[in-house]
Amino acid sequence: MVLLKVEDLYSGYDKKVNILKNISFEVETAEFIGIIGPNAAGKSTLLKTIARLLPINKGHILFDGKDIRKYKYKEYARNIAFSTNLTSYSLNMKVKDFLFLARYPWDFTPYDFDKLYEEFELKNILNKMLKELSSGELQRVIISQTIAQTPKLALFDEPVSHLDIGHQISILDNLKKFNQYYKLTIISSFHELNLACEYCDRLILISCGEIKKIGTPQEVLDYKIIEEVYNTTVVVKTNPISNKPYIIPVPTMWKKE
Repeated sequence: MVLLKVEDLYSGYDKKVNILKNISFEVETAEFIGIIGPNAAGKSTLLKTIARLLPINKGHILFDGKDIRKYKYKEYARNIAFSTNLTSYSLNMKVKDFLFLARYPWDFTPYDFDKLYEEFELKNILNKMLKELSSGELQRVIISQTIAQTPKLALFDEPVSHLDIGHQISILDNLKKFNQYYKLTIISSFHELNLACEYCDRLILISCGEIKKIGTPQEVLDYKIIEEVYNTTVVVKTNPISNKPYIIPVPTMWKKE
């Protein structure tokens, strides 16, 4: 079942300048979609437009067959959650209070926070202020709040970019579990191509505000496409465990003349 449909989308930070151009794709229920591309390609812009934080200058975004601009605020927040950076005001809140705000769209109906605390390793920091947390701890809290909102579609903007490799795997394992067992549809941007490849069902490669390629990791992560978009030399091998592509960057000093 198609949950999200993006049709001929043009969007940007104002009505006059389009960062995204001619963007079209569909997302099925319970898919895990990765958005990849170089810096300033338009990954965050796409997520913010789906989250209704940026205007649609042209085209349509349909959620459950309905134009997203026709949803009321709380109704939309019950369906779609966006994990993003915090305001300075939010940093003065305790972790447990910040997490509790996730239930606002549901009028603070009960939620099993204890299970969330355990899954995302939050029990020891619940009474800390957000401003007291390390960048890695803060990232886990932000992601946890998105999950506690219990949406149908969760949007993540580089969810593991500030985490060490152990916590990267832990967080993505948890997101994959929610994706598979609770049918949570996920769209997430990634800088780490190999992690995107391992966890995502399909990838959307964006370059200069346009879609360069959509498909499975095997279809998208071709070395010729990667080298063209990222302007660097890579070797693409196969992960012997997952049989998915694995990208190896080639430093300049090792390039053959």
